[in-house]
Amino acid sequence: MPYYLTGSRITLNGKTYLAGVGIEMTELKRLEDEVRECEENLKAFLDNAPDGIVIHDMKGTVLDLNRKAEELIGLSRKEFIGKNVMDAMLIGKQRLPVVMDGMKELKKGRANKPIEFEFKNKNDPRVIEITGFPITRNGEMQVCDILRDITKVKTIKKLLLKKIEDSLTFNFPTAFYTSRTAIGLFAINIIRWVKNN
Repeated sequence: MPYYLTGSRITLNGKTYLAGVGIEMTELKRLEDEVRECEENLKAFLDNAPDGIVIHDMKGTVLDLNRKAEELIGLSRKEFIGKNVMDAMLIGKQRLPVVMDGMKELKKGRANKPIEFEFKNKNDPRVIEITGFPITRNGEMQVCDILRDITKVKTIKKLLLKKIEDSLTFNFPTAFYTSRTAIGLFAINIIRWVKNN
């Protein structure tokens, strides 16, 4: 059984004594082990998450990130922590108003709407959807950004839109004069929906 012992010399009525306290540490040791295990499990979960996770303060200073965020952004943890999220993620000034609107929502304690960013990291160009939500750590309001790579989704969407447009261009006159009218109108609505979403 682990014990914590402490003692000191004291003088009472001209006599010297040794006063000590012993605390049995089994329960404290068990609690420390549980906390350590929880921290290890959380770290494993975050590092293996399918989306990037970036934690930054309200000024934008990056405090932590997971492995997927490193991969998406193309910067190592060492290169990224301590930098401003706007600089490190290579977000252009043209997107600043959108980011500032999102920060206003976060300061009110609300998650921001997903924002799409096209940027070139060290590896290749990507389209990343970023959603931020406020968290409190150590009594301080911070932001947790979830980064999702939607490059493939955007590429497929463009290809689908192109196929539909090509199909309508080729068959457009007959779409209104045959039984395919409904299909042609349906395809036009799909194009509008794809362009807006």
